Amino acid sequence: MNLNYFAVIGDFIDSRKIENRDLAQVKFQHALEKINKDFSKTIASKFTITLGDEFQGLLYPEAPIFKILDVIEMDLLAYPFRIGIGFGSVTQPVNPNISIGADGKAYWNARSAIEFIHDKTDYGTSRTYFLGFDNTKNRLINDLLASTDLIKSKWSRIQRETFSVLLDMGIYEEDFSQKTIAQFMRISEVALYKRLKASNIKLYLRCRKNLEISMSEWAND
Repeated sequence: MNLNYFAVIGDFIDSRKIENRDLAQVKFQHALEKINKDFSKTIASKFTITLGDEFQGLLYPEAPIFKILDVIEMDLLAYPFRIGIGFGSVTQPVNPNISIGADGKAYWNARSAIEFIHDKTDYGTSRTYFLGFDNTKNRLINDLLASTDLIKSKWSRIQRETFSVLLDMGIYEEDFSQKTIAQFMRISEVALYKRLKASNIKLYLRCRKNLEISMSEWAND
């Protein structure tokens, strides 16, 4: 019996324009090592740099997939990337230490997803696409991904910093103590409230968290 997984393929945008590729490679590697360590219990095969401008990983169905991807993105803000996510089986034995040479529906779907989002970006705002469930679920997932990608595309530097602080504190849901966050950031609660309101960070987190939960449930049906 083949187990089902979520495969993730990341494709760095305009990678040929990166000036210091050696420095970029070090930062890519550091970001992926951090993810592999912090989320090891939900990663079936570690995130690995594959083609120089791509990376991939394999996740168990219960993995906090969008939290993982957002942590990577916040660590690599200078190097934007697209994401293709695929669900399905893996035909070869999973190597937990490196995601190279694997095959199966999960990876095929992830590859098709990354190719789709490469060509259809909704005027440059959409960077994430999913394939692997039935058409109805796929449409729902991708509409929410496009909507939340749009929200994120409009964030200012300060709003991104605020979101990054939430991630650093392990927060990936809309309900949290604003007082605690404001104290940590050394700003007033009013200032934090204004940032959250203007950025729609709470709406973003609600949508992405509920999407994580739903996808995990559907994966286990």
